[in-house]
Amino acid sequence: MLTENKFSKYLLYAIGEIVLVVIGILIALSINNWNEKQKLKKIEIKILKEMKLAINDDIERLNYNIKTYNSVKRAIEIIIEQLPLETPTSDSLQYAFQQSLFNNKVLPNTGAYETLKAKGIDLISNDSLRIQIIDVYEKKYKYFQDSAQNLFLSESFIQEYCATLFNNLDYFSNENTMVPNNYVALQKDTLYNTIINTRLSQVTFSLMSLTWDIEIVQQLDKTIMTEIKRLEE
Repeated sequence: MLTENKFSKYLLYAIGEIVLVVIGILIALSINNWNEKQKLKKIEIKILKEMKLAINDDIERLNYNIKTYNSVKRAIEIIIEQLPLETPTSDSLQYAFQQSLFNNKVLPNTGAYETLKAKGIDLISNDSLRIQIIDVYEKKYKYFQDSAQNLFLSESFIQEYCATLFNNLDYFSNENTMVPNNYVALQKDTLYNTIINTRLSQVTFSLMSLTWDIEIVQQLDKTIMTEIKRLEE
């Protein structure tokens, strides 16, 4: 009887020890998992902050492009209004010739997004934000860049043809003008008129796309800011 009691006590003690060991292991695993989640959260916050900085840079450049293309559009409208008139060319018209050919490409800052892809897009814990980020960088940005490059007349064609019509093509300067080699001939040049009208369509499309693009990027910026605040709580 005494032997049975001793065995029962030993068995209970052994079971208790095993339970304590198991609990200790579970606690250690839980702490390890918590630490790992905290590390991943810190990395996620860091990438989101870098992405927000990149997006703010994109917004600034998109706004600059909108301002630039509005100036280009106005220059083209001046040409369309004044070129048919039976009046001599003017400084304002020569300045409009120069401004009308200006192009500015949108090159988004994708550094933070590329870092995220390298670490794994699933690092973004918020499903809807992750989908939104992919949609902006993989679809919206690429759509605008591709459509801007592939629609209408090519920039090289316009430059090559206009080089035969004007004394220079220095349209990167805000001070220079482009003087027609033969103003009367330019007024009657049907191809140049086609180019100018096509440029107006192209610039109008670019402005519409830029406005649409900036609204999408601003929305992503707000969503990222909200997520950063949530993660840092």
